[in-house]
Amino acid sequence: MRTSAAISFSLLGLAIATPVPQDIDFDAYEAVPVLPDIAPPVGASVVSTISYNPTAAASAAAADATSKPGDSISKRAICASTNPGNAPPVTVPADDAASFLADPTIASIANAAADPPGYFLVEGFQNLQASASNPSYLTYVSSQLTSYDPTKCAALCDAMNGCNSFNIYFERDPSVTPDDTSCSNPPSATRIKCAFFGTSLTIVDATNIGQWQGQFHVVQAGSNAYTTHPQPLPGWTGPTFLDNAAISAPPGVGTYMGVQTFPMSQPYDPSVCATACLQKSAYNLRHTVPASDARICVFFDAYILYKNGQNGVFTCTYYTAVYGPPQATNNGQFNAAGDHFTIGHSYIYSLDPI
Repeated sequence: MRTSAAISFSLLGLAIATPVPQDIDFDAYEAVPVLPDIAPPVGASVVSTISYNPTAAASAAAADATSKPGDSISKRAICASTNPGNAPPVTVPADDAASFLADPTIASIANAAADPPGYFLVEGFQNLQASASNPSYLTYVSSQLTSYDPTKCAALCDAMNGCNSFNIYFERDPSVTPDDTSCSNPPSATRIKCAFFGTSLTIVDATNIGQWQGQFHVVQAGSNAYTTHPQPLPGWTGPTFLDNAAISAPPGVGTYMGVQTFPMSQPYDPSVCATACLQKSAYNLRHTVPASDARICVFFDAYILYKNGQNGVFTCTYYTAVYGPPQATNNGQFNAAGDHFTIGHSYIYSLDPI
């Protein structure tokens, strides 16, 4: 994913906090509205699409409400044919959900799939019998796929603004729209689907285990999830991967410039942090006398902050000095209520010298 963002500092002022001492800002996290998890619709439904506009990222971050896809399942005539599957249906030993979930061919394909270039398999998210649900859901494809092809899905994700992860899986769907009488449990069609998300997925997101349509049981199998490494940014050195830790500046040095948290629907986009960092410097230069005393932002850490392993929010922290992995000592904290806040997908960038 390659994006750029232009951010108003006045908007940033609504989202940035400067807790002292430098700890996880629990209040800033709690102020982010919790959005429901969103999953691709089952069957051959009309595709839901959420468009990410990086230049409007700060406006979205300041908003109390964010858009999310509604029910995109199109109304079809009862017993009418749906779109055909793109893989052979599982009918051995029977055309039922249990046979589909136990099918060795599906399992072997998912377990043998190679990581696409630039992506890594989400830990634990391989050959699952559930697909991903997350507020950052963007869209899905099925008809474009002719096989279980993570590389094709990765290329589609790369071409999509805001896409950072995808979930590829087999889904058992009805071949016609079920009703309660004449075709309540029709023959199955197998679809390979690839769903795209703006955030870094984790195994916690594997919550969509299908649904019933009439007497027909829709289920998923062979479900793998992949996340991309963020791209380099022009004018910045990085990204450097810190895994599940964030930067904690040495005490007493005064280099910490604040934290910004985003809505749960905001994709993981370090270019937003980069633009905010530059505009913080520009603001300080305009409002500090003499200008030589202005605090200049030259470094940021972009990561996802989780509460009790769930509800991740994209987060940026800003600094006036450059740090590296030795200072990545913040591995999470507990608040007074006993909630555990942890960090994931942490990458750092430093401003190139002029």
